[in-house]
Formats: sequence, structure tokens, C-alpha cells
Amino acid sequence: MQKNNRLTINFFTRKHKVQSENLIVYCRITIDGERTDFSINREIKANLWDNNRKRGKGFSSYVISLNKYLDQIYTGLHEAHRLMMAEEKVITPLSIKARFFGEDEGGKTLKQLIAYRNNLCKGIGAEGT
Repeated sequence: MQKNNRLTINFFTRKHKVQSENLIVYCRITIDGERTDFSINREIKANLWDNNRKRGKGFSSYVISLNKYLDQIYTGLHEAHRLMMAEEKVITPLSIKARFFGEDEGGKTLKQLIAYRNNLCKGIGAEGT
């Protein structure tokens, strides 16, 4: 059994490289001092970001939608971590990010499943059935 890895998920903002009043929102995954960042492809005005809460502030529909999206990401990353612990896989920030985005080897596409089934059933049964 693998040791219990400490998972930390934070949201933060960075300024655009181009002059803009909007900030780009990023997510940081940290496990035992290792970290990785990724953009969540959302922007927010600087005066609407609460740096203490790491969430948008206010009650506009955009801020409420952004905060719900941040909660979904937070929950999804924790779920990916929980599943990887149950599978006893090596857990790193990059592996959790890959599992969250579906880029790890855990998932199969429909085309891959059909090809696997066809190879498995080759030679079984009569021709044309």
C-alpha cells in the first residue's frame, strides 16, 4: 500500500502578457512539494478576484458560474486522486492532471473497445454471425 500523499489544490491568477485588465485563472496541484500548474481557460477582472478565498467575489452571473466551475475542478481532481490511491498507482501532480483530463492509460475509446472485442471473438461462431 502506498503512503498517504498530501494533495493540495489552489487557484490563482496571472496577468496577461498583453496589456489587459483581465487576469487568467490557473490551478496548481501540489503533492509532497511537487507541483504542476495549468490554465483553466477562464479570465476574470482584477477587481472581481478575491486572493484570500482564491475565488471570484461578488454575485454577478459570471462570478457565480466561475466559482461553480472552480468547485467542479476541485472535486474532479480529488476524485482522480482517490481513484489512483484505490488502484495503488504512483501518484504525482502530473499523473493526477493526466487522469483528470483523461490523458492517462486508464481510459479506452469506443474504437479501442470494439477492436479488442473483435480480436477476442475472432474464430468463434460461424462466418457471418
